[in-house]
Amino acid sequence: MTTRKLASTAAAVSLAGAAMLGMSATPAFAQEAKYPPAAGSDVAGVTDATATAGQPITADTGTGFCPAGSAVTVAVTGTDITGQTTADADGRSEFTFDAPSQPGAYEVVFTCADGSDVAVSFTVESPATGGAVPDTGNGGGGALPRTGSDSIVPLTLTGLGLVGVGGGIIVAARRRRQDMPGGLA
Repeated sequence: MTTRKLASTAAAVSLAGAAMLGMSATPAFAQEAKYPPAAGSDVAGVTDATATAGQPITADTGTGFCPAGSAVTVAVTGTDITGQTTADADGRSEFTFDAPSQPGAYEVVFTCADGSDVAVSFTVESPATGGAVPDTGNGGGGALPRTGSDSIVPLTLTGLGLVGVGGGIIVAARRRRQDMPGGLA
């Protein structure tokens, strides 16, 4: 391998290591979840996506769901909570109920007279633990996905190792050039 190729390889390895070190030193910033939107908005949502047992929750279809004055049937999945409401002048329907007593993920399903429906998700926390119930994969309503790491050690060690390998290649390339007759490669 020529000295130039060794230097190029060393630079690439060192750059990769430096990038990994930079990533390990940069904290991940959590973003506020935009879903589900608050009740009263233009899209479907609930007042509290993570509730405790017995807490009042208001679910909302958002505007334009059903024609004004249409009957809307409401059901909360996994419970015996049902009801009926009427779409207002904007085609919006709201339904207020107490959160179920059992922890888990639920959906409030609004069904318009024409058969169209919309569902909004929410989670009931366990009062003993105070934590959210993990997502069961049934369409949302669980905890947000984990998007970071609590430990930056593996990334930092890998970055340091790559910087070290790059530095070693540079030292080897310089020694090789010095060992060559006339000092030229």
